[in-house]
Amino acid sequence: MLLPGPIKKLVAIFRGNVSPVFILISVLLGFWFGLMPLFTGFHIMLIIVVLILNVNIGLFIFSAVIGRGLCYAAAPLLYHVGVWAHDSLAGIFNSLGSLPIIGLTDFNTYSVAGGFIVGPIVGLVVGLLLARSVISFRSMMLKLDEKSDAQGTAKE
Repeated sequence: MLLPGPIKKLVAIFRGNVSPVFILISVLLGFWFGLMPLFTGFHIMLIIVVLILNVNIGLFIFSAVIGRGLCYAAAPLLYHVGVWAHDSLAGIFNSLGSLPIIGLTDFNTYSVAGGFIVGPIVGLVVGLLLARSVISFRSMMLKLDEKSDAQGTAKE
């Protein structure tokens, strides 16, 4: 079957090459990375976490690209969530700003603060949906394989 490289990697996820836990973590971190506009110190920290956890890089990049597209499409939502976050969570942003690498992030920008809040939520929901669909797809494939083995031995 002749498929482009990125599609082969995505199909390989459904075949069983990636654990559902790593699927969830990869997609969560990818959307968190992608939904924060600009490139900030928090992005650097997420890249370091991805390298330390050794998650699926293909899924991380795939979800980061989708998240980046959503970032620009959902800019008004991120802005309003950021306004709410600045009103409600100012202490958290001040303490994050005092950390060395994360402190390079401008949490005073409303869209960055909104992406910081919305990113893991969207990533968690999409990651859970993808992990669940992979689990059900794999169990369906196992059932089909068992049925074909049973039919093959019955014919012999």
